[in-house]
Amino acid sequence: MVPAVPTFVATVEFRGRRDVTHAMARQDAQALLDFLAERGMLADAAPPIAARSCEPAPLAGMEIIKAPEAGVLTFVRELGERLCAGDAVAEVIDRTTGRVTVLRSTVAGVLFARDDARYAYHGMNVAFVAGAEPIRSGALLTA
Repeated sequence: MVPAVPTFVATVEFRGRRDVTHAMARQDAQALLDFLAERGMLADAAPPIAARSCEPAPLAGMEIIKAPEAGVLTFVRELGERLCAGDAVAEVIDRTTGRVTVLRSTVAGVLFARDDARYAYHGMNVAFVAGAEPIRSGALLTA
């Protein structure tokens, strides 16, 4: 019999392709080391933990906002903004007619990720909102 050993499992998400600077890399690396120290996984003294900027959200509460058609993609909300259900997140502009389709969040939550492309295709995942209530089920991770 194998004795039970306390374990910790986590997924580390990197920033987007356009969020790359030396300053951000240093800040992110230090934050990761501080987290590991706080959990007792490093001998370093852990710094005080900052207050949360938001409450944790279940993976099943993540809304994926998709482009219903192709067009120029422009965002009207910034990453980290708190949204209410119905808030506009982005617009898709038809390049031939100029018609604007507003993409809205259907959940209250935090806009935590968005695609860096500026041209959307039909069905493209363009933004992600972390909501507090489960809205999805089944296979929630992709790999």
